[in-house]
Amino acid sequence: MLGPVPTSSSNGVSVFADVVQAPEDPIFGVTVAFNKDPCPMKEGKPLVLNVVRRAEQMLVNDSASQWMISMLVRVQINITSLWRS
Repeated sequence: MLGPVPTSSSNGVSVFADVVQAPEDPIFGVTVAFNKDPCPMKEGKPLVLNVVRRAEQMLVNDSASQWMISMLVRVQINITSLWRS
């Protein structure tokens, strides 16, 4: 087994001293902006568009989709049980 990786050289300088920091990821910026927003009305839940809700309801009501969903759930349960054993 490998031991800890040293982060400084023998003279005490970090081995990462010359690594240039990458620019901030704009996707993470959305989360940072959300967390900084002082608005008391934000819920922290994703916005689900009405069209998505209607499409989901159509899938739930469709018998072929119900069969497919039940099969996917069974596959997920089997995969989860494999990870736990």
